[in-house]
Amino acid sequence: MRYFPSAISKWKREAMTWYQRDTELFVKLYKDVEDRMTQGDTRASFTSTIIHDQERYGLSPIEGAWLSANMYAGGAETSAAAVDWFMLAMIAFPKVQEKCHQELDAVIGRSRMPGFADQENLPYIRATVREVMRWRTVTPIGTPHRAMEDDWYEGYFIPKGTIVIANIWAMNKDKEIYGPDADEFNPGRHLGPDGKLALSPPDTKRDNNVSAEGNVSFGYGGRVCPGRHVANASLFINIACLLWAANIDAEKDSNGQPITPSLSDTSTVNDGIVVRPLPFKCFVTSRFPEAVEVIAHTKEILGM
Repeated sequence: MRYFPSAISKWKREAMTWYQRDTELFVKLYKDVEDRMTQGDTRASFTSTIIHDQERYGLSPIEGAWLSANMYAGGAETSAAAVDWFMLAMIAFPKVQEKCHQELDAVIGRSRMPGFADQENLPYIRATVREVMRWRTVTPIGTPHRAMEDDWYEGYFIPKGTIVIANIWAMNKDKEIYGPDADEFNPGRHLGPDGKLALSPPDTKRDNNVSAEGNVSFGYGGRVCPGRHVANASLFINIACLLWAANIDAEKDSNGQPITPSLSDTSTVNDGIVVRPLPFKCFVTSRFPEAVEVIAHTKEILGM
């Protein structure tokens, strides 16, 4: 189809329109970073590194802009979907939110916001991150693989070249691994008797330490998500900061009772390979009066 002229190929014309539109946006953002660097902004970022080493790698401004955009946007949709599921979990399982609040108050207090340096001291928040990724996998069938050679699996012959699709959703709900309550949202399953992060179950990226992920949401092998560490760190800081500052409550009915959205496995919106919960209402309110002031002060310190 690549040889069909654009005049008779609507998809080619649409693709070119999208490419031109996206290129214009990406180059503008790329140029914005370049201008800030010229003005003395020394903050390190992926884009600033590309700009600094552009000639070394032989990249044109357009190629650099697209590379930066792909690194940024590659996980944007999946990360946003994970936050959606987190918000749903908080209103459906308020006791989990309460435990998160208690840990944040005990470790962080209310005079500053959480940071990445606090991870080791926030095991329940980290367990909540793991549970979000396990409980509602945003990519339920992962990324397809291809068998590189003939193989056998439990009596089934898999010829070389076969497309293999893993049922990530079902694997993350395996009751033999996660217990009879695998359908429930329970961060405690990732903690040991001492309240610290426990070793992850076998075959869930376990590497004999607590940095393993406790789920298979990021895939396997050569096609494992290359940005999984960034995704986990991003989800941690989003969840920690949001729960430090806010209460997340369900909508209430006329009798003042919380309205819990459906938690059925079929109550999802399918966006290609990414799934989100159906739209639901919730209320986000400040946990304490000083929260807004502390957030503003933190943004000022970070130059945001």
